[in-house]
Amino acid sequence: MSSSFSELYRQLEPVLGELERERRQVLSCLSLAVLLTLLAAGLLIALVPSVQEPHLLGLVAFAGITLVSIVHSLLTQRYRQRFKNEVVRRLIQHLSSNLDYQPERGVGYGSYRSSQLFPREPDRYREEDLITGRIGQTRLKVSEVHSEYKSESTDSKGRRTTHWHTIFRGLFFVLDFPKPFHGATLVLPDSGDGTFLDLFERFSSRGQLVKLEDPEFERYFVTYTSDQVEARYLLSTSLMQRVVNFRKAFKRPLYMAFSGGNFYLALSTPKNFFEPQIFRPIRMEDLADYLTDLRFVLSIVDELNLNTRIWSV
Repeated sequence: MSSSFSELYRQLEPVLGELERERRQVLSCLSLAVLLTLLAAGLLIALVPSVQEPHLLGLVAFAGITLVSIVHSLLTQRYRQRFKNEVVRRLIQHLSSNLDYQPERGVGYGSYRSSQLFPREPDRYREEDLITGRIGQTRLKVSEVHSEYKSESTDSKGRRTTHWHTIFRGLFFVLDFPKPFHGATLVLPDSGDGTFLDLFERFSSRGQLVKLEDPEFERYFVTYTSDQVEARYLLSTSLMQRVVNFRKAFKRPLYMAFSGGNFYLALSTPKNFFEPQIFRPIRMEDLADYLTDLRFVLSIVDELNLNTRIWSV
């Protein structure tokens, strides 16, 4: 590990020591909560014979698991907040003094909708871990976003169940783009199985399918635009190659939008970045992993060459 990282770890050791004491207290309280829940469930089953019916036992188990989950969330919230404010923020500043970190905020629902990437209206929308600032000449906003819609089903006994379905989960970027534009262009994953057909149909009422000259780019993506000439101006040969290379390295769906004068990029991933482990201490190796994640998040500016202000079309 580099000397600068070793020095950073040395500076963080007092905070990490305090967090370790807090983590152990959280685990002690959580263990007590689990024990009390098991005792209460055992007493209920012993004292109320009717509870031993299979369907009632299931309800008791569900109630116990729900209670422990709520207690776990409440107990770990302060620990998580402190870790993010005192450790993750320091890691970000270690990488660049031009960046700010607000763990409780996100890029904003308005940006998510303005991108036009995900036309379905979400029934539940969550975001966190907002990073803002500049990388070179490029202004950047990025956060984790999770949007979902719900559906309901009814079984043969008339019981209704709510199901939640992910629209998008991952990293959502709002970035400067070095070329001016006025129309709207969407670059969407080409799954080859009709998954995005509904999305295409919705956008095609306002745009046209673009056939680009890069066959490898066309294998990964489908592009729609309100202006064919502008789409080709934005998606230069060099940019398409960089996007393909990044997609190959990332190995997950990637979405891009040029809309409303902004460049939007959405990277689909189930990973929850910058969350501390509660069941083991924070080690030096963990901090190195967090730094690796941060570098990956911020590398998008260089990977797509967004700091270049003179591009060849």
